[in-house]
Amino acid sequence: MNYSVGYGAVNAMMVWNCAWGDKYLHDLETDPEAAAHSLDMYASVTERPEFRNSYDPVSMQPYVHEVIEQARLGDPSGIAYDQQVNCGYMLTW
Repeated sequence: MNYSVGYGAVNAMMVWNCAWGDKYLHDLETDPEAAAHSLDMYASVTERPEFRNSYDPVSMQPYVHEVIEQARLGDPSGIAYDQQVNCGYMLTW
């Protein structure tokens, strides 16, 4: 199997984001202050060079920003969907 330069960093970023998305969804049920912090951590993915360099700026980057903005406005469904589709295999705790 061959991997491109940066594969590990992108994978680590995805695991980081999945973990914070999972925490955010759990915190929503019990602790609004913790949920706000978890959402901030989830949103910090957009500041990563791996995000800017690996996520398509036309299709994926706007989608991620939209999901984060929807969550900030009270709709966590985009993050829940992302967790279901992209993170299930990563989070087994």
